[in-house]
Parts: sequence; structure tokens; C-alpha cells
Amino acid sequence: ATFFGTQTTDASEKHKGIIVTVAFESILKLMFFLFVGFYVSYVLFEDPEQIYNGITKQTTIKDQVTIGGFEEALDWLYTIGLSFMAVFLLPRQFQVSVVENIREKHIKTAIWMFPLYLLLFNVFVLSIAWAGNLKVNDVSQAEYYALLLPLQADHTTLALLVFLGGLSAVISMVVVATLALSNMLSNNLIIPYGFLDRFIKGHPEKNTSYIKMIRRSSIFTIIILAYIFYVNFSFELSLYSIGLIAFVIIAQLAPAFFIGLFWNRGSSKAAIVGIIAGFLVTSYTLILPFTLQGITDMSSFISHGLFHIDIL
Repeated sequence: ATFFGTQTTDASEKHKGIIVTVAFESILKLMFFLFVGFYVSYVLFEDPEQIYNGITKQTTIKDQVTIGGFEEALDWLYTIGLSFMAVFLLPRQFQVSVVENIREKHIKTAIWMFPLYLLLFNVFVLSIAWAGNLKVNDVSQAEYYALLLPLQADHTTLALLVFLGGLSAVISMVVVATLALSNMLSNNLIIPYGFLDRFIKGHPEKNTSYIKMIRRSSIFTIIILAYIFYVNFSFELSLYSIGLIAFVIIAQLAPAFFIGLFWNRGSSKAAIVGIIAGFLVTSYTLILPFTLQGITDMSSFISHGLFHIDIL
């Protein structure tokens, strides 16, 4: 990320090699996931019907395949809405779809290929989830069912393939996300508000090396901070919940982003006020309780309010 992502100081530079790598690992992880899905459905069990029959003995199938009441339906609606916004606004998504885009026609291809890719990924999700509930029977380990199922049956080669698929996906995500975030951090925060006076007129080479150093430092800082976050929070709280919180935070940009696409007379001050207000509400209702729960393993803040004040 540091070496290939900072070859030039132009933030709009295209990283074709990285995009080819991301495309390749996307095919790999889909193949490996389909392999493990087929293995679980037709090797570990005789067919998906056997998994279905097994799960119906454990629980009411209606609870498994229906949304539930009005509140659950709203949860699903909001989750779909957040996912829709994340596709456009998460730094790594924006980097790939906008910054790295070299032809407009690629967007037209992505319009049908991206949903198809997600659909293929979901073909065996229910089979793996239900098989995991039957064989592993530990919902706290649900994120690792695709690894645990072949490992439990001593099929280590398949487990290794699944692991490599996951590892390649993670590496590409980290590389693209840190590239996007380091550009944003250096161009919009560090350089304008801290180092602008350090640049020398008539010395473009010195300035270029200075920008590269700032960007490389930003990449390392982001990765180290992410690792500290992982160490402190990932063991108590699931990856799924951490991801959803990221979705909610980035969704604060959505009104300004989507309204700005269609209404060019909107006020920039109103957009800034909206984003700050949304972030403050999100910080209090989501980030603060999440942080407290991760550090103290207590949810008293949600139950009783801050300092045990009910109105809070």
C-alpha cells in the first residue's frame, strides 16, 4: 500500500495494477466460497434438503425464513438502505468506482455485474449458516462457519482455500481503504491545517517528496490505529456489528451527497451543519455505547442512560 500507492502525488492517479489485483481476488474468493457451499450442501450433507430437515427439527422454520413483525421489517429496510449508501460512500467503494474509473462504460457493466456477483455469493449462504448451526452449534462463531465446517470434517485443504480467499479479500480491502483514507487525510487535514507553510515555492521536487512522506506516514498511522481498534473491540463485538456501525457513520454524508447530485442550488453550510449534527447524534447513540461496551463489557449506558440519568 505504501510503495505502490504513493508513487506520484496526484490523488487522481489510476492504480491499474491494484485494481487488476482486486478483480482477481474477487474472482478467487467467489470461487472458494462456492466450493465450500457446494461441499457443505452435497458432500458434508447428502443434499440441501437434509440440512433443511435437520434445521426444522431444531427450530421453527418460519422464524428462520421470515422477517417477523413490523420492527424486524424496519430493521431490514434500514439495513438495505445503509448498504445502498455504503456502496457509494465508503472510501474504498468510492475509490474503486469513481477515482480509479478509467471509462464511463465500466459503470454500465458494474450496474448488472455487481448485483449478479452478490447474488452468486448468496446462493449457499443459507446452507452454510444452517449446516453450521447443526454441526458447530455456536452462534457466536457464525462468522467462521465456512472455515469451521471443513476443519471439523478434517478437510484441511478446503479450509485452507477458504482461508486464502478471505485473506486475499482482506488484503485488497486494507490496501484500497488505506490508499483512499491516506489521500483524504493528507489532502484535506494534514497539509491544509498543519504543513502548508512548509512547502517551498519553486522547489517542486522537495514538495513532492514531502507529500509522499506525509502520505506514507498517514498509511502507517491508519493501519496501526485500525489494529489497536481490532485488539480492543473485535473480540467482544462481532465483525458484522462493527461493519454496520461504519455504514451508519458514513451514511451521515448521504443527504448532502445524493441531494447535491440533483440540486445544484443547495447550501454548503447547510450540508456541513447536517453532517456535523448527524455525526453528533450517531456518536452519542452508537459510537459511545459501542466503545463503552467494548472497553467495560457493560451495557448499563444503554439501559440507564449516561450517569444513570433516565432522560439520557
